[in-house]
Amino acid sequence: MHHSPNHPGLGTALRRMRLLRSIKQTHFAQLMGVNQATVSRWERGQLALSAAQQDAALKRLVESTIA
Repeated sequence: MHHSPNHPGLGTALRRMRLLRSIKQTHFAQLMGVNQATVSRWERGQLALSAAQQDAALKRLVESTIA
């Protein structure tokens, strides 16, 4: 795991996108293959997402809009 911060505001944007789609942290965690605490740390900026995780998060949030 990578502990340095992502771009400032990434976690806030991730949270906003998730909430706008009415996706709970636990469900998003399942989609991402992580636990809920990890999603919470991402959203608070305490844990950085890898580039692959950022791509996967965006893909899943976009797909949830279409579904």
